This record gives sequence, structure tokens and C-alpha cells, in this order.
Amino acid sequence: MLPMFKTKAVAAVTAVALLLTSAAPSFAWGQREQDVLTGVLGTILIGTLINQATKHPNVQHQPQPQPVYVPATTSIYSTPVAARFNAYSNNNQRRIQSTLSAYGYYNGPIDGVFGSGTYNATVAYAKATGKSNLLTSQAGVASLYEALLF
Repeated sequence: MLPMFKTKAVAAVTAVALLLTSAAPSFAWGQREQDVLTGVLGTILIGTLINQATKHPNVQHQPQPQPVYVPATTSIYSTPVAARFNAYSNNNQRRIQSTLSAYGYYNGPIDGVFGSGTYNATVAYAKATGKSNLLTSQAGVASLYEALLF
């Protein structure tokens, strides 16, 4: 109720001011000054009416739910490194681990079991030799492991 009263009051005061400035000009003001005052008062009136028209006090905005970031996790056991390592015989798996250990990349037991130690050693070896791009496919990992076997 108050915003409507405020709007009507501003409109009435502005309308009266416009009438007074055009009907009874001040002695010190010329036509240009009266026109400027009329323009300013008209701008104030229109601006107030537009501001009041765009406000919606009864509308409550519901907060939008924010998406929850869930980092993508990939298990090392589902990588091409693991798939290719497990495709080798147990003897070759042990040879790969042994060679990685000899180069200083693998510190775990030479048991032929793929785990985080074997994965990290393979990735570190690939990075050190500039062959990180081979880790994205089984064929690439096979060529990396073949270099370790022979």
C-alpha cells in the first residue's frame, strides 16, 4: 500500500510543479530555465514511475540450487596401464616390476600383482622418458612395457 501512495504522491507533486512552472513563470527565469526545470521534473516523475512499476514486493524469489561438484575419479585398475599389465603372464609381470625397480621407479615387492606402486612406477617411467602420451591406450602401454621387457 505504501509504494502505491508514494508513487501517487510523487506524481501529484511533479504534476503540480509542472503546472506552476508553465502557468506562472518566475520573474528571474526565462523560458529556457523553465523548460529545463520542466524536463528535470518530468524525468524524475517518469523515473519514479518506472522504478515503482518494475518492483515486485510480493514476489519472493526462490534460491536456485547450486550444482554440487563431484570430482571425477578413475580407478587405477580401469586404466590402460592396468589392463595391459594384467594381460601379461605372471613371469612377464614380475620382469616389468623388476626392471622398473632397477631403474629406481618401483619400490614394492616383485610379486607380479598390479597395484598403486606398479601404476605410479609406470607413469613415472613414462614421464621421465617423454612417453606419457603412450599411457592413454593399451597399444601405447604395450610398447612401453615391451621396452621394459626386452
